[in-house]
Amino acid sequence: MTSQRFEQAIVRIYGTNNRVQGTGFLVSSIQLVTCCHVVCTALGKEESMLVVGSLVLVDFPFIDKTKSYKAELVSWVPKNQGAGDIALLELKDRPPETALPVKLSLNDNFSDHYVRMHGFPSGFEDDGRIAQASVVGKLPSGRFSIRGNTELGIWVEPGFSGSPVWDDSLDAVIGMVVTADDGIKRSASFIPATAFHHFTKQYKDDSHFPVTAEDWTTPPMSVRKDAKGIQQVWVPPGKFQMGSNPDLDALALKEEQPRHLVDISHGFWIDIFPVTNESYQEFIGANGYRQHQFWSNEGWRWIQDLRDQQPKAYPQFAEPRQPRVGVSWYEADAYARWRGGHLPTEEEWEYAARGPS
Repeated sequence: MTSQRFEQAIVRIYGTNNRVQGTGFLVSSIQLVTCCHVVCTALGKEESMLVVGSLVLVDFPFIDKTKSYKAELVSWVPKNQGAGDIALLELKDRPPETALPVKLSLNDNFSDHYVRMHGFPSGFEDDGRIAQASVVGKLPSGRFSIRGNTELGIWVEPGFSGSPVWDDSLDAVIGMVVTADDGIKRSASFIPATAFHHFTKQYKDDSHFPVTAEDWTTPPMSVRKDAKGIQQVWVPPGKFQMGSNPDLDALALKEEQPRHLVDISHGFWIDIFPVTNESYQEFIGANGYRQHQFWSNEGWRWIQDLRDQQPKAYPQFAEPRQPRVGVSWYEADAYARWRGGHLPTEEEWEYAARGPS
């Protein structure tokens, strides 16, 4: 499985001294989650002195290190309150086009699961470091304990606070790092996603970003060919009910609930048909598998480990106009970048399928 939307969601949070104070990550198109103590350090204030509307600077290191963005403190949960130490920020500037929110898992049964995190400790503020661990179990506070699974290597330290905790087996983020290693026991803890998932729901609307001329001048269902000659349809801005209602759908998953209103404030172009073998072969033929510019850093490392730098062949699905099958998320992401776009977010995908409501 792939770490979908892991790198594109990560931000570095800066203090008034212009130094990295911690990590955070996108949970919606405009919302960031981090630790309350990271915000306190960035602002140089005690928790009791925090004020709604306070601004911090963030950047997206895996996308563009040269540009910073203002983020506003909108809510927080104090450190001494249950799992606690959670801060919710809202971007005041439009995020990068390729920034994507993480996929959150509300599963809380992940003892012994393998996880990894990306933090920016002192001395490694530029590229950061990747730490690996396994989940030990749940603590009385509601947090979960993690422990390094090797005697050597990188481990959680100050600078990892606010980092998303990625679970490979669930292919999702299961929580956020909150306490660092003491340097001896190689243990730390994280806040599960269930502790901050609901408290972000009320901030789904990103309509405070200015709409573009394309948003209001392009007729719905307009069709075009993009730079690669692929037919796309225009999906205009609108609102829809996202998720499933278990009273109406017996197969509704927990991750799909509750059903809630989402405002898609900006339109987008999306392919009319699935990606074909013919189109994907153009990407391969253009040396797409050998050009780092189309790959996320993690995807590039993954592709370098493969002996054959192309997808597995499936003879029964080999016709030029048949949909391309057998590609990983990394490959699909690289293909989308080569096309000059990005993979749709969950909100965009479901909205395009359902339509406004």
